[in-house]
Amino acid sequence: MVEIKRDVIIGPMTSFGIGGPARFYAEPATAEEVSECLEFARAENLPVSVLSAGTDVLVADEGVPGLLISARRLKGISVEEGLLIASAGEGLARVCLFAAEVGLAGTEELYGIPGAMGGAVAKNAGAYGREMAELVAWADVVTQKGLARFSREELGMKYRGSVLPAAGILLRVAMRLERSDPAKLRNAMYYYNEKRKRHQPIGQRSAGCVFKNPPGGHAGALIESAGLKGLRVGDAMVSSVHGNFIVNVGQASAREVRELIQLVKTRVQETHGVTLETEIEFLPGGKI
Repeated sequence: MVEIKRDVIIGPMTSFGIGGPARFYAEPATAEEVSECLEFARAENLPVSVLSAGTDVLVADEGVPGLLISARRLKGISVEEGLLIASAGEGLARVCLFAAEVGLAGTEELYGIPGAMGGAVAKNAGAYGREMAELVAWADVVTQKGLARFSREELGMKYRGSVLPAAGILLRVAMRLERSDPAKLRNAMYYYNEKRKRHQPIGQRSAGCVFKNPPGGHAGALIESAGLKGLRVGDAMVSSVHGNFIVNVGQASAREVRELIQLVKTRVQETHGVTLETEIEFLPGGKI
């Protein structure tokens, strides 16, 4: 039986290092335990939130009401019938490394993106012209009715989004990759990771790119040309390395990050006439 804890502080579990307690918190390791969590939430009439690796999320200072389900114990990577199968709690980088070692191509551009497979599928993670949607064959999802297999089409993957987690909790995903030379794949991964290191604030506490790229443009370029690099609200600061990152340079609160996000949106709207849309997830849910 899965253990359900009370009042667990979530901030240290996130890359931002920000956030209050979850009223209820669980780390299921199997489909059955995920179902137990959903049954508990249904019986107690609780809202359900999902935490993947905590790398693309801002948790409120007041914490998360209801039940927060972490995917961190949903583990496993294998190759079955020519498909690479990875569980929701596996780190994206580890999955990319595994793919390269067994000579399966397609994930090289994604290597170095922080996070786990659950969030990568739910948000259709992408970089350098590659998105998860191009690779996914199917996904096993635990819904209120039990375990179901979703096709790529049923997942509704779009730019930085999908039907998850609203439709259920991702258990594992299958990817259809192409055969290639492991050495070639490792070199490609190294190339993309080094490129990422040069242009992103690696080593600082952030939640990755804050805003989606608007049609035909790049959010970071718009922010930088509006002169917003280094802009601060308390300990929340627009990165001096990449304009689309907000970094926690001390003890930033979620309130400070939200205030800075709104300030950036207002300045970019005034300067460029473009309305930026946030990419990161907010717990509890909502948009800025």
